[in-house]
Parts: sequence; C-alpha cells; structure tokens
Amino acid sequence: MTTLAATLLRRARIAAGLSQRALAQRAGVVQPAVARAESGARDVTVHTLAALLRAAGSQLIDVPTVRGTVAAAAETIRLDIEAGDEDSAFREIVQISDDLRAAAPSERVVLAFAPPRSTGDPRWDNLIAGVVEHYLADVGPARPEWLSAVAALTEVWHVDSYTARHPEDAEPTVPAARRRGVVLTRSELESA
Repeated sequence: MTTLAATLLRRARIAAGLSQRALAQRAGVVQPAVARAESGARDVTVHTLAALLRAAGSQLIDVPTVRGTVAAAAETIRLDIEAGDEDSAFREIVQISDDLRAAAPSERVVLAFAPPRSTGDPRWDNLIAGVVEHYLADVGPARPEWLSAVAALTEVWHVDSYTARHPEDAEPTVPAARRRGVVLTRSELESA
C-alpha cells in the first residue's frame, strides 16, 4: 500500500493547497512524518493515512471487494516486465479484465480509480489504460483522471504477434485499446 498511500496523500495535500508543514500541523504530527508517508519510504497504517487525509479535507472510503485494483495489478505487471516475463504480465491483464467484467459498474470505477504506477513500458501502460477504458465505457463520466495522463502510442503495438503478421485473420479489436495504438482482440481479454 506504500505507493498508493503516498499518491493519495500527496494529491489530497496539493488539492487542499497545503504544504507538508501545514498538513503536519493540522494532523498533529511532525513534517518529516508527512514527507516519509508521501515518499513511500515508510508504509503508513490505514489509521494514520485516514488521519492525514482528514487533515487535508479528504477522506478514505472503505469499499469491500474481493477483486483486485488496477493499481495493484499494474505493479505486478511492472515487476513481471522487469523480470522479462511478459506471459505473466499478460495473465495479469486478463485478470484485470476478469475483475472489471465481473464487477458492477460502480465497483469498476472504484477498482480503477487509484492511479497505477507506470510499468516502465508505454505499450503496457496503454494496454492497461485501454482495458480500463473498455470496461468503463458504460459507466458514464466517471473516468479516472490518470487515464488522460497516459499518452497514446505513436506506433501500433500488436499484443499478439500473429495478428501483426496475419491481419486478415484478426478478430474485432477492443476499440478503447485501438485508440491508444494497441491492437488487442476481445478474445485475448477472456480467461481460458
């Protein structure tokens, strides 16, 4: 939770127009504690995070779910890519798809709300964003802000190299992914 907590806290503090020192004074802690929490150098407890967010005028809302968040999946994908295991990374994409497909529309927004850390590879960042946009298409204007920060690819990436070599055999693609420069078929998003 370190990266997620750090991101939530930093965004809440900045949105409130507070310095780290001012937030620390409001929360009754020392400024270095806020700095450590925002840097992710030290994991904070849920209680501490909630208190710091309250001091910034925000709140932490608990939404029970058995499904994984997009932010957590992106972190796993990042580690898989660093390890050179793109097969495992793609299995995590399929898990994101399964989780979002199974969730009610409001839960989809919650699962995708927290900004994921970059995988370090723009292709995979766009694949994640395209899958999220695909499943949020029917939930109206509730679009996480982080989606706008992921710049679309300038060169098309075929997730399956077979479709790149044999475009005549390609199934219909996922439009949200395609707009991001990622060629991904609907069947590739489904669990076996």
